[in-house]
Amino acid sequence: MIHLDTNYLIGLAVKGSAVASDVNGWLTAGESLAASAIAWTEFLNGPVISEPTVA
Repeated sequence: MIHLDTNYLIGLAVKGSAVASDVNGWLTAGESLAASAIAWTEFLNGPVISEPTVA
């Protein structure tokens, strides 16, 4: 089983990317893929941007 991190989930969203090619090859070879709930949460919600502080 290959466990995908957030960077791979992001790369899959880009058609023709090296990541998409990697995943396609793994699936063609019969590999099982997985991603954690944390990776999916990061992918779906994006980075946390802190609010600017007022001096």
